Amino acid sequence: MSIAKQTIAGIIAEYNPFHAGHAYHIEETRRLTGANYIIVIMSGDYVQRGTPAITDKYIRAEAAVRAGADMVIELPVRFSVSSAELFAFGGVSILDKLGFVDYISFGAETDRLDNLNIIADILVTEPEKYKDALRAGLKKGLTFPKAREFAIKEVLENDMSTLLTSPNNILAVEYLKSLKKINSKIAPVFVKRTGDYNLDELTPESYSSATALRKHLYKREDNSVLRNDLSDFMYSHVMQPSFYPISEDNFSDILMYKLNGITKKELCDYLDIDEDLADRILAFSHNTFTFRELAEALDTKNYTRTRINRSLLHIILDITKVYNFNSYMYVKPLAMKKEATFLLRNLQDAGKVPIISKTADQIRTVSAGMKKALNLDIKATETYNQALYFASGKKLRSDYYRSPIVI
Repeated sequence: MSIAKQTIAGIIAEYNPFHAGHAYHIEETRRLTGANYIIVIMSGDYVQRGTPAITDKYIRAEAAVRAGADMVIELPVRFSVSSAELFAFGGVSILDKLGFVDYISFGAETDRLDNLNIIADILVTEPEKYKDALRAGLKKGLTFPKAREFAIKEVLENDMSTLLTSPNNILAVEYLKSLKKINSKIAPVFVKRTGDYNLDELTPESYSSATALRKHLYKREDNSVLRNDLSDFMYSHVMQPSFYPISEDNFSDILMYKLNGITKKELCDYLDIDEDLADRILAFSHNTFTFRELAEALDTKNYTRTRINRSLLHIILDITKVYNFNSYMYVKPLAMKKEATFLLRNLQDAGKVPIISKTADQIRTVSAGMKKALNLDIKATETYNQALYFASGKKLRSDYYRSPIVI
């Protein structure tokens, strides 16, 4: 089959968990773009808010494929638990390196793509007025997101800065920024999001938020009330007696072990941790905490809770500032439809980016830098698998030996 004759759309997602709103986004993406194939770049076992995913990456990937996606590729952990900027850059870069993606589709709370593009242009070019205002905002003690919102407001005559108060708009701007930075030919399209996706209670009359779904699943009560919120496959998964929702507190033991005897210099080597945050962590490091309790104790107006969570995860997973985020890109498929396997064959023939589908065999042949990047992902997954085993007794296979799920 000729790939040149196909229309292909990409989505960057977390699917934590995969729900009806995600299925709608895939369906709308296909309708808006006329895509023959939809490829999803999905966070693995850890997500951008700085927590483990509620269920493992292969379950979430299979749920997406069974609900309409054609292929799900893993977003490496160094991007999935980073700032919105790096999260978006990682996903967009992989889509661009595939070489055959025509569109990127994302959700946004606004229907003004032109306004999001204006903001993205400012953030890419960083005019002096913007940089001066950003520095002034940070000097006032604002968090970086608030300082950036303040700086955008200073630059623009019309106040578009309020667009940056909505989480999906923020990611949408980051996707647009990344497309501009790498000069990608991928065209952006968006699906307007309706309703309040930040509500933490189930909303039977519309799509419940992922936050509300996780909150209910953590209660470990009657999951049958989620029948209309989850896809068929995900619903059947959470209804199994063996289902166990993983949270950050399942990583408390390893976190406290890693903090035992740690120095300020060692803390500052981790991504997202500066000297001030390192001092705060050290002040509590000799006490007994769960992950959540420590994150709450560290909470301050100078750091967002997601940054604190990510910082603690970086300690657990050994994600340091030395990693080169722009190098060692690869394609690691998690799940796909059988008829979409030809996409990988075309990609392999083109030789533009390595395809990792049999890790145990391929890790022996890649460069030292690529091996280091892959090992970071493998370690992250095995840490997740171990936490799940301790919590529930359920064993998952190592990434060394797992192959993509083909449906």
